[in-house]
Amino acid sequence: MKALGWAIPGLLAVVLGASILTGTQQSGPRVIHVVDGDTIEVEFDDGRVETVRYIGVDTPEMDDRPQGDLAKLANKRLVDGKTITMKKDVSDRDQFGRLLRYVYVDKAFINAELVRLGRARAKDYPPDTKHSKLLHRLQSQAQKARVGLWAAQTEEVDIGTATLIGNANSRKLHDPAHALCADSISKMSEKNKVPFNSIEDAQANGYDPCQLCKSN
Repeated sequence: MKALGWAIPGLLAVVLGASILTGTQQSGPRVIHVVDGDTIEVEFDDGRVETVRYIGVDTPEMDDRPQGDLAKLANKRLVDGKTITMKKDVSDRDQFGRLLRYVYVDKAFINAELVRLGRARAKDYPPDTKHSKLLHRLQSQAQKARVGLWAAQTEEVDIGTATLIGNANSRKLHDPAHALCADSISKMSEKNKVPFNSIEDAQANGYDPCQLCKSN
């Protein structure tokens, strides 16, 4: 992978974002196991072990190779064996009993760093969306630089011949062949229109079909 001129400024932005955060804070747990790209196990000073799921990001599953392995490797390099700081948003745990947290090593914001590296997608899980804008901004930078998950995306597609149009704001995908979708597309600003020629390429870039497209 070629070196990126924006890598240092990007990391500084992540660190700066981390330095101004507020919220409930827990310090001191040590990472004893990296489960995958967005999940770790930590041990507290009292010997208690917890599974932690990163907030605001989603990485490929381990059976999605090689991307799942690469996401886990990136996460491992960032946190394995290290003492971390964790901050919560609104929710404390998910339906599986895992702690939901923003994770930091020193001042490096790990959730954001994985997105910046192209190893995680920014994904909103309401009501835990405090850093949604930062994470989606970093994802856009990674997509433009074609790093990580975005390295294999197809060549630029002409907006006039594209078979599908994504909305950069909503991350929804619209089919111009459907009248209602075409109407939605016509109301989008040009800067928010993202052209694709296949649903696979669109989904690889974090876009999901709109409700109308899902029903057809």
